Amino acid sequence: MGSPTLFRAALGDRWQEIHPAVQALHKDGPKASFSGKATIKRGRGVIAGLVCWVFGFPPVGDDIPVQVSKMRFQTREQWSRRFGEHVFRSTCLSSKRPYHVRERVGLMTFEQELLPVQGGMQLALRRGWFLVLPVPSPLLPSVDAHEGVDDGRFTFDIRLATPSWFPGGTALLVHYKGWLVPEDELPAPSSTPASN
Repeated sequence: MGSPTLFRAALGDRWQEIHPAVQALHKDGPKASFSGKATIKRGRGVIAGLVCWVFGFPPVGDDIPVQVSKMRFQTREQWSRRFGEHVFRSTCLSSKRPYHVRERVGLMTFEQELLPVQGGMQLALRRGWFLVLPVPSPLLPSVDAHEGVDDGRFTFDIRLATPSWFPGGTALLVHYKGWLVPEDELPAPSSTPASN
């Protein structure tokens, strides 16, 4: 077997604390695909709209079909997430800090600590950069991000909000959550017998 995947290598001895359904999203191999459903909410106002536009977050909707594909390269993983007809892409990179990974979205890069929680994983935002310039911590968004398990299926729950010091207090930017299963585990479409 080749080198461990990005998230497995970052988790190190924490990997065994993760439920197999969560491990499956970060499994070995050059590529992997997943399908499921999601609900997306967005905050109101100009700031939320601007942030969602800049980062390419999906529009509002309930029970939206989701397809996620991961391509693994030597030093990075390319993630593509299709919510209905909308595609959101990011690149995950290794970090020199144990238990951390970095994710590049557009011109921004974020470093997250991977914290096992009840078989799932919290992705805690620790640092950020605009291009190569560090972003002061007070300017980073408030992020509540979890990967978990419900009824044996992988779940995700990602909520971004304005910093607590923002005028008017913390306000929602975008919140998307749902579930995924590996596409190779989906039942094959049933064929309808031809009528006589």
